[in-house]
Amino acid sequence: MNLRYLPLGKLTEDFRPERFSTVTQFQKRITDIMRGNFTRVIAPRCEFTNNIVAFAAEKDQGESRFFWSRDRADGAIVEKAGEGVVIFNADCPVVSVFEVKRNRLAVLHVGFRSLFSPGEEKMNIIQRLFESYDFPRESVSVLIGFGIGPCCYGVHEAPTGVPAYVAERGPRKGKPSIDLKELIRKEFMACGVSPTAIRADSGCTACAGRRGDDDPNGNYHSYCWDGETQAGRNAIFIGLNE
Repeated sequence: MNLRYLPLGKLTEDFRPERFSTVTQFQKRITDIMRGNFTRVIAPRCEFTNNIVAFAAEKDQGESRFFWSRDRADGAIVEKAGEGVVIFNADCPVVSVFEVKRNRLAVLHVGFRSLFSPGEEKMNIIQRLFESYDFPRESVSVLIGFGIGPCCYGVHEAPTGVPAYVAERGPRKGKPSIDLKELIRKEFMACGVSPTAIRADSGCTACAGRRGDDDPNGNYHSYCWDGETQAGRNAIFIGLNE
């Protein structure tokens, strides 16, 4: 069994739920996209937590083909052919962690705060995956992608101990910046995953959201470029092929 990736952005829709006139309309749009791609999809209610939901535990919500997790979470686990996870992001990387032996898939929304503000349990979301959900470090395949690069990220001040870059493009040009995908890669390695089992794409959703600094057209919605109130949301579907 292999994975199915369906990343959708500006060229398809603004997937921020409140941009739709009704919840039903939003659900119908997602269900229409799923047709022919996934049998059932869950969307974690992302809020920079270290919480991960298991698809099977959420099924009492009903028999709809698409639904949200009951609680706030930044990841979900699926384990049946045709099931998938959708993350509605606007720059934060989306990470797939495929457990080869048991055909289980975890999909995580990994923002900076999910790595460095893990909450009461003092575990970030990657540590939580291995400590609480029995994902074996020696037999997972990891893909880090669909997120912003250090070329655009830009922060007020780079945290101590985190390699600092300088943003080269966009509204945060000239500010200190960090390579979030590289931080995620190193965290997986710190958890015991082999470097050869981890891939990170070199793309930047913020750059891909613009044809030029003054041209808002492009492939992806970007919080960095568009700002808190205007930024749309992409829909990153990842699931288990049937």
